Amino acid sequence: MTPDGQWLLYIANDNPQDPDLPQQLMRVPITGGQPEHVLSGRFRSVRCPQRGLCLLDEWSSDHKQLILFPLELSKRRGPELTRLDAPGTSNFDWALSPDGSQIAVFNGKLPIKIVSLHDGSFREVKVADWNGADNLTWSSDATGMYVSTPVQNGCELLHVNLNGRVQVMWEQRGGLSTAAVPSPDGRHLAMLGWTLSSNAWMMQNF
Repeated sequence: MTPDGQWLLYIANDNPQDPDLPQQLMRVPITGGQPEHVLSGRFRSVRCPQRGLCLLDEWSSDHKQLILFPLELSKRRGPELTRLDAPGTSNFDWALSPDGSQIAVFNGKLPIKIVSLHDGSFREVKVADWNGADNLTWSSDATGMYVSTPVQNGCELLHVNLNGRVQVMWEQRGGLSTAAVPSPDGRHLAMLGWTLSSNAWMMQNF
């Protein structure tokens, strides 16, 4: 959702398996209506803060980096902000802080890197007993992040503060992954639960 609460942004791609095909950044009014085209490019994701400009990432020509641009809904992108080395892993992710001033970056391994979008400086958040994670989201007050991590027989939703202290928020037995989206006032937390179920049969071969 855009910071003004008027639009939902999404990326449409007829063939997600081919990153060289152009994707379409689209917007649709929050009240419903016809989608509108915004931009075309080799996009991967778009992220919006609570205030400020949304950020759009686009693959470099060699697909080894993601280039971050500010997005103005006058249907143009701003100048390049930074580049992120993006290894070929499905766990690579980045998240924009609520005030739009910094991003958290990780590739499923320690440490999480916090990068300032003002001057490019960074710090590392080290976490003990890390088992890998995905689905990175900032807390509403920007004092930490929510991540999903696998555990025996399920997954856990963790809150990790900027000093690396971990608090388990929720454990889902049998879950494959989870994620959290905090409300802007920080009083509520929407949590995703994802499981698979299957059946098995035995047959006698006559």
